[in-house]
Amino acid sequence: MLEPVSGDYPPGAAGDVAPSDWCADEWGGPMVEPASSGSRWSDWRERMRFRHSMMDGRAIGKGQPLRTTSWLNRPYEFGIDTGAFLMANDVSSNNTSNNDLMVAAHLGWDWDHYWGAQARMTWTTPEFASSVDSNDQNTNTLMMYDVSLMYYPWGDSRVRPYYRLGMGLTDLDFINPSGVREDNTLFTIPMGLGIKYQTERWMAIRAEAMDNIAWGQNSASSMHNFTLTIGFEWRYGGRPSSGWSSPAAQRTW
Repeated sequence: MLEPVSGDYPPGAAGDVAPSDWCADEWGGPMVEPASSGSRWSDWRERMRFRHSMMDGRAIGKGQPLRTTSWLNRPYEFGIDTGAFLMANDVSSNNTSNNDLMVAAHLGWDWDHYWGAQARMTWTTPEFASSVDSNDQNTNTLMMYDVSLMYYPWGDSRVRPYYRLGMGLTDLDFINPSGVREDNTLFTIPMGLGIKYQTERWMAIRAEAMDNIAWGQNSASSMHNFTLTIGFEWRYGGRPSSGWSSPAAQRTW
């Protein structure tokens, strides 16, 4: 079983990124460079297949594999994202769809070089214009709550693409065809992809494109709600290696 890096090496002792042919023991095992089959499509499919560090090492060699540090040194994350919220379907037969800006916050945990999980809350206020007169007033607020499985096909690399698939709820209210304000909580499946880039050992930037599929009920239609976001995440929860002396050795990084 390959052990993950237990802590960061002293800054300046070595570079943060492993060279393409570097396979030292402290890196946690050799890179797994998929054999070429002669077909670009086959090679791409091989690189993107599901992996686990017990069988495939820490990284496949793409995206600047990390050295002297690891995403698992700080396995927990808190992040904030913002971007576009795009509705592909009308909310109901009498309400039009609308696009808006959105903001989201998430908590995450990476338990393997290739796998992690995330819980996320999203807030946006698209205006639902009803064709039915009503004395009721809707809030034009849409909230999404979800938990997702994260898969990182390149493993422990500075450039870290990922897939995300989960389940959750979409909460919204609108004026229904009877002219009455109606609250609905819709079962939702978020699915999509994104990419992270480690700017500091404790920080990363990320970009993501998601389709949040909400299943209709009552007067609410089924919807594809797309989100295109950029954001930051702060990494924490790890400790530096006890193999070197530092005043920071007793602190949580």
